[in-house]
Amino acid sequence: METDFINTDPCRIARITVRNYGVIKLIDTPMGPGLNLIGGRNESGKSTLVRAIELIANGKRALLPDPVRHGAQKAEIEAVFTHIDGSPAHVVRVTQTAQGSYTLKIFLPSGEEVGQPARVLEILRGAAGPDPVQMAWETDPRKVRDHILRVVGANVEAIDQEERDLSDERRLVGRDVKRLRGAVEEMGRPNANAPKEEISVAALREAHEAACKNTNSARDAEKALTDARAEVARLESLIDAQRGVIRRATDIIDAGTPDDLAPVVEETKSALDRVDEVNAAVRHNNTLAQKEAELLLAETRYNEMTEQIRAVEDRRAQALKDAGLNVEGLDLSTGEAQIDGCSWGAVSKGRRLRTAIQIRAAVRAPLQVAWTQEGDCLDDDNLSLVAKECEQYGLQLILERTGERDAEHGALILENGKAKS
Repeated sequence: METDFINTDPCRIARITVRNYGVIKLIDTPMGPGLNLIGGRNESGKSTLVRAIELIANGKRALLPDPVRHGAQKAEIEAVFTHIDGSPAHVVRVTQTAQGSYTLKIFLPSGEEVGQPARVLEILRGAAGPDPVQMAWETDPRKVRDHILRVVGANVEAIDQEERDLSDERRLVGRDVKRLRGAVEEMGRPNANAPKEEISVAALREAHEAACKNTNSARDAEKALTDARAEVARLESLIDAQRGVIRRATDIIDAGTPDDLAPVVEETKSALDRVDEVNAAVRHNNTLAQKEAELLLAETRYNEMTEQIRAVEDRRAQALKDAGLNVEGLDLSTGEAQIDGCSWGAVSKGRRLRTAIQIRAAVRAPLQVAWTQEGDCLDDDNLSLVAKECEQYGLQLILERTGERDAEHGALILENGKAKS
């Protein structure tokens, strides 16, 4: 019969029968929806029963190394499945002989055998994988993230790469921001008394030399004038000839007396003495303004890239939501799985198991069955929370716990490979 005729509505195990498998002699027990507890002492067969359920879900690859009970001819496992509404689904039967012959058969409610049973199991498991809640015990947050993305069918690889590229670029821009901010802080405040442009040393020196030259010319002219006046007094006859000299000297004197030019000489000399200091202040102000402008550009670019990264994160969150993954407290945006802001491996196993149940529910595979041998890590409070999660999300979870402490809660207690009466 073709696999296309398989009813892929959600289903669970209603009853399981195990004969001569591992240490189990015979277990024939109903299984309810939600949380099913398997208890007993060590070597009582509880782990073997969980492994039998795994065999029903995964086929031959989950077979025990020594599957047939010592002294028996064959081991048999049969699981009767029902849909969530209680209607019959299918029956899975596994047989393993002591001689090594393995057989897997699947039957419809009508009794008709289904062809390609291994392929049917694969369809029923869906993307949930061979061990739907195994991720709860994995501590590497990157592996968990990869597993979650794989089982929910969310391909965000391109989005992840885009975020990595943006983050790498932003990291470089961030270094520039840090470097420029340090340079600006080190340079301090601008010098308020400095002019906007540097002073020309050559022009200032030329002005100073001109002032000195004019001062000397004024002194020479003044002496010449005194001599000329003496000469005029002595030689009246030469007055006309000396008047030209007097006029020229008078013109020079009118340009400034030595006393008038002294402040100019002193001012230009003082300016020359301070020119390096002033120009250094101008250069400081100009460099500071340039660094501040570069810092502003770098900070703007950094903020723009931060917004781009947020947009990428929003696209990834939408992709995960579209894939049906909307688990409270779960964050896959950092390249690793986080719960409530903590790395996956840093939170309690109970919290991880509850999250794994929600992820398993998001997959919506036909086979709504999961199992684990790690029940001893849960205290009573976490056990109660796990039970509520299973009930809320319609997942049947078979959970192994050592001892008989859960007998009062309806646990199936095993002893010597059989159900304890």
